[in-house]
Amino acid sequence: MRVLFVDDEPNILNGVSRMLLVESPDTDVELAASGAEALGILEAETVDVVVTDMRMPVMDGMQLLLKVRERWPNIVRIVLTGETSHEKAVRMVPIAHQYLLKPCSGEELVGVIARTQAVLGRLEDANMRELVGGLSALPSLPETYRKLNEALDSPSTPPARIAKIIESDPPIALKLLQLANSAFFSRRVAINDVAGAVVQMGVNTIRHVVLQLAAFQMGAKARPSVELHLRELQGRAMRVANCASELVPSAAQRAHAFMAGLLCDIGQIVLATVQEERWANVVANAHESALPLEVVEREVLGASHAEVGALLMGVWGLPHFAVESAACHHDADSLTSSKLDVVGAVCLANLLVDSKKGDPGIWDHPNLRTIVDGYWNAIEKRGMGQ
Repeated sequence: MRVLFVDDEPNILNGVSRMLLVESPDTDVELAASGAEALGILEAETVDVVVTDMRMPVMDGMQLLLKVRERWPNIVRIVLTGETSHEKAVRMVPIAHQYLLKPCSGEELVGVIARTQAVLGRLEDANMRELVGGLSALPSLPETYRKLNEALDSPSTPPARIAKIIESDPPIALKLLQLANSAFFSRRVAINDVAGAVVQMGVNTIRHVVLQLAAFQMGAKARPSVELHLRELQGRAMRVANCASELVPSAAQRAHAFMAGLLCDIGQIVLATVQEERWANVVANAHESALPLEVVEREVLGASHAEVGALLMGVWGLPHFAVESAACHHDADSLTSSKLDVVGAVCLANLLVDSKKGDPGIWDHPNLRTIVDGYWNAIEKRGMGQ
């Protein structure tokens, strides 16, 4: 991992350098005292992550990261800031992947770098990393914005109603969770579900975020084929989310399982957005050959939607359980017992949803039919069979 730190205060740069030398000796650290110096380093060397201060003379952190996004979209962009302005946070939505709050502890900084290294290691294809790194948002369905605007314009709309609308559209849910877990809102406490994000951020901030995302839609309107796939995925995502939340043994895990299930196929939306024609051919080939979609994706694109979705969510700073669930939701080897964690529940929920469609490919794993039949019986008894 090569990490570039940018700050106009020498004491902070020296402190970061010493701390990482002790806490993360495998990290190769470059230091820059200005935006111009940082750009010079990026021109000359390969860098995986840029961590920059927001307030700097001549070229501030936002201006620097705009240039990084334009010229090196594969680099992970992180802001280290002492500001807490929600207005500033919304303006940073399309620019930075993650936001850290000053003063940032060494443990927190090393943790972010380690998690970033882990998610980058899942996907080594340089072209795909560049496509994913350049994404600011994903396309959503127009009716979601209409329903959200109507709900947000009414002062009597309860937060739970707003959360339900957002949960119906995985791309919007993902973006709000990214922002809710940033330094501007989370105060180092993980926000693991949409309901928590709505409460934490407040209606006014969510309205600004929705306007920002709607503006993105105007500039990058999904083609009819992508919109059709979004509609199909939207329904499937809710079925997987509801099923996963019923499979975990602990009530405390249900919100986590629901959110992880809702977002586990987000990589399909990424691929449909950045590789539309090639990915449409992949879907057609998978259907004709009866091979699993993720197998054909790896053969044709060099990466599966599971890997791509995990990369995007990891880079955007979502909780670990959501990243792991996206990465492993087709890995039936995780199903080793009837006591499932969130990752296993999402995997099994995917299998259960596919089994209702009569997909024969899900029965390749030893003893899987027994596991699935047992869970279907349990779910039917709890009224979740639909």
